[in-house]
Amino acid sequence: MLMRNQLVVDSYYTMESYDDLEYLLCKILFHSAPTLFGGKVASLICFKQNRRRNVLQLWNQYRKEIKKYIPLNFCELSRDEKHVVVLFYHSKRLGKNLKETSCHCFLQSCGYTSPHDIKSSLKCLRQRFVKSCPHEIGVFLGYPIEDVKCFASGKNEEPMVIGYWKVYSKVQEALNIFAQYDQAREDVSISLLEGIHPTQVVEKLYQAVS
Repeated sequence: MLMRNQLVVDSYYTMESYDDLEYLLCKILFHSAPTLFGGKVASLICFKQNRRRNVLQLWNQYRKEIKKYIPLNFCELSRDEKHVVVLFYHSKRLGKNLKETSCHCFLQSCGYTSPHDIKSSLKCLRQRFVKSCPHEIGVFLGYPIEDVKCFASGKNEEPMVIGYWKVYSKVQEALNIFAQYDQAREDVSISLLEGIHPTQVVEKLYQAVS
């Protein structure tokens, strides 16, 4: 874990040497790595101004160009003058997830009229995101439906493990998935430290797993 934390710190220093588009691309690569390279359904990223750069401004300026380098679809869920929350998702995985009976029924109980349809479901998610981040976001992120339902129930049951989501069952399975997601982020960090240009990281890592 310490090694991974140091990798992240070192890769962030490397990011500072890039221009604005490359810097934004690095942030997206790292935070969406579990979706790009770890089998995750989707990743949620918040762009805002930080101490070094105004990432919100960079997103506004370059979001269309990002599509050239990141093979994921994205949807803005929430926006104000200070930040924007964006869902980067793998279309086939999300579509498959939404069609699963348990997820379908849960979303219907939350007020989704066409939960099997990605476009309709994302529209409803955006509407529900206006007030706060809704519990069913876990379905869109690919979390186990039983864990999503347990968290959404409001019973204040203590999770067995907290990682990428709160785990209430199948702990070992969740830990294996967490490790897979962590490895994807580590691979991105190592690639940047090796001097791989951010526009080439996706191609390099895809070749490594093919």
